[in-house]
Amino acid sequence: MLRAMYDLQLQHMIRPGRAVVGEFTEGEMYLAAANMANKVVISKLPAFSAYASRIVPTKESLQILNINQTITALAVGRFTSDAATDLLFIGTPTELVVYDVPQNREVFRKSTTGGASSIAVGKTGRIKKTLAIVGGESALQGFDEDGNEPLWTITGDNVAVLVLFDVNKDGQVEVIAGCDDHQIRVFRETEQIFSMSETDKIVSLAVLKDQNFVYGLANGTVGVYEQYERRWRVKSKSKPLAVLGFDVTGDGEPEILCGWASGKFEIRDRFSGNLLFKYQMDDPIAQILEVDDPRNHHEKYILVATAEGDVKAFAVEDSTSKEYTVTFLQDGQSHDMLTVDGEGNSKVVPVKPDAEDGESVASVANIPQPLSREDSVYDWSTVPDNVEVYIDVEPNLGNPNYFLNRNLPSGKASALPADMDVYVRKDDGSMDGRIGLPNLFDKPSLKFTIRTSDAAYKIPGVVIFTEGVFSGESYYHHPPERLVTNVVQFPVTIPKNLPVDMFITIMAGQTNRKFYYCHGELIRMKRFAMYYHLSTPGTTTAAPTSPAPPPEGFVAFKVQERINRFFLWASENFFLRGDIKASGDQNGGSLAFVSLRDGEQLVIRMTSAGEITVMTDSIDTAGDVVESLADGLTLKHVESHAHFPKAYDGLLNVFSQLDEFQTNRQRQIADIADRGAGIRAMLMKAEECKTLETWPEVKKYYMELHNQNKSILGDFRVQIEAHQKFTASLKSVSQLIDKAARLRVGTPKSDLFSKCRLAVQSRDVQLLVRLMEFGAS
Repeated sequence: MLRAMYDLQLQHMIRPGRAVVGEFTEGEMYLAAANMANKVVISKLPAFSAYASRIVPTKESLQILNINQTITALAVGRFTSDAATDLLFIGTPTELVVYDVPQNREVFRKSTTGGASSIAVGKTGRIKKTLAIVGGESALQGFDEDGNEPLWTITGDNVAVLVLFDVNKDGQVEVIAGCDDHQIRVFRETEQIFSMSETDKIVSLAVLKDQNFVYGLANGTVGVYEQYERRWRVKSKSKPLAVLGFDVTGDGEPEILCGWASGKFEIRDRFSGNLLFKYQMDDPIAQILEVDDPRNHHEKYILVATAEGDVKAFAVEDSTSKEYTVTFLQDGQSHDMLTVDGEGNSKVVPVKPDAEDGESVASVANIPQPLSREDSVYDWSTVPDNVEVYIDVEPNLGNPNYFLNRNLPSGKASALPADMDVYVRKDDGSMDGRIGLPNLFDKPSLKFTIRTSDAAYKIPGVVIFTEGVFSGESYYHHPPERLVTNVVQFPVTIPKNLPVDMFITIMAGQTNRKFYYCHGELIRMKRFAMYYHLSTPGTTTAAPTSPAPPPEGFVAFKVQERINRFFLWASENFFLRGDIKASGDQNGGSLAFVSLRDGEQLVIRMTSAGEITVMTDSIDTAGDVVESLADGLTLKHVESHAHFPKAYDGLLNVFSQLDEFQTNRQRQIADIADRGAGIRAMLMKAEECKTLETWPEVKKYYMELHNQNKSILGDFRVQIEAHQKFTASLKSVSQLIDKAARLRVGTPKSDLFSKCRLAVQSRDVQLLVRLMEFGAS
């Protein structure tokens, strides 16, 4: 159980996720938080006390740091183990600032690639020095105590949150990066060794225990991964702004503390996700922090900071109790407490000092033990035993000319979604005038066919639960009542090349019954389910009228594998039509596909010598195929030749924009310096005229100053827009390098990052293209 220690009224609003605790003075703990004015507010934390109290620090006791930039991240840490105090690390949209709080000085300030939206301090991989690892727009950078940069690598998108720990039991600390492109990436130094795809932006991460970590998404999802496998997840309507692993019960196993934008404070079981405790606070929770207080034998407690600047401290008490209760400070004058049980019920309990230990705590409720994993049910059915339910999924190309004729005959694109049921009535508006359903499968998609073995058991509706496919993660299909039969068909489109688990619930029953039976089944879609297998390579339709030109882009590499393993991999990841052995023999084989999303061609060939060629104009699709092949064939080292002219063509234009930005920026800096000298001279003349009381001259000078100020502000806005374009251009280059690296595996992949970085720094476009095409070797 948790007992209230104190409420610290900071009197400054706190930005979500931008509050940290550090030992800025030896033996003293401090809270540092970014307020809405982009200033860092530093307040000393009170000492451990047996009595709860409300504390309002004076303005003199608060230390305010003016950063003069938007504060995007905060962290604390030490570069060396013998350092007596922590340093404060401040991230801005352009740089990392390392600040020594007791000395009131900057240690160093470093420009970053795409800003510093997240910071973690520690060691990683085989790098012996402690680094300040900064995540920005499509890049990870690590700075040592001297400001050197021994770590730099590329990520696919902006890194919103970082944690450091050994996730795979290899004895080395990895960097876990939560990115805005819905990916949780795992890095060992510069090499990305794994990635996990989620359904929304990652907004929070926290380390638990035994290779477990908890994550939070912008869509309200909170879940736990054990190494690279997700154990459970729950979803709320609110956004999880803060998560923390902390042992509340004293059993050695950390529970999950979660703070939400709605003000809800929760404690959940790490193994099952069961809710152990909940409480509704008045304001959004900005951060949950663990404090290791040296003033009380390093006894740990937690801080829960709200967006309004109310910081509540809680200590663990009575660890042998099986009850989940938390006491909150109710009245600062008396020591009455608001005790809340695991169900959210509360009551005010007078707390009086005890003669022996000076305190007592009230508790009221028990929480049932969480269900074991074996209690989870995934396949179930109430349908009678003599009735079978069949689910069939196949790629459906639909209209052969769909991707050629996107518009209606009038030249206007249809505003209706392809799967909308459309009815046409007679002029009199009678309901009997409906002439039926349109063709739902005109647009290429996955065709779901669900039927019962007994025609008397009709299917009025189907519900699909999955993530990353439907808005709201669910889909309900129900045909009109007059068209209900024992067979139902509907289209589904999967947006990404990822394996998707779908839990399908089918309602079935006889027409004259008021209730329906239900049948539930979990199916896993293949990674490349949205690709239609063509019987004739080089065509884009099931019944082609003319051959399509082959893709210009390709990636080629060699493996030491047999051809039958290649076909086995293809059958596990694609829907193949007919006997795949007809497409090749031991001398080699070829498989041709067309994407059901955009008509993109994909041809995969393998020769008897183990040479694999993936032909497609999409470098993203090629990367997906190479990653899948490396996983399916257990490839540890892949060096490839990657030719994607459509992806590389835009690099020259991007680099010319970068050069233009640098030139304009230097000119603007020089212009601002010149204007500054003129403004200072004009201000001195205006003050001199004020002294002489020549007011017309004073007015003239101040009007000129006003005009100069407007002109400088306009130039500054232009500079901001140029910087945003510059950042976007750098991001596009970084993403292209990341896509090229996905076409390699192992050492060739990590080497490509370092060589490409040198090419970007030297603005050598030709070298960069050669590196992405032929690799670092």
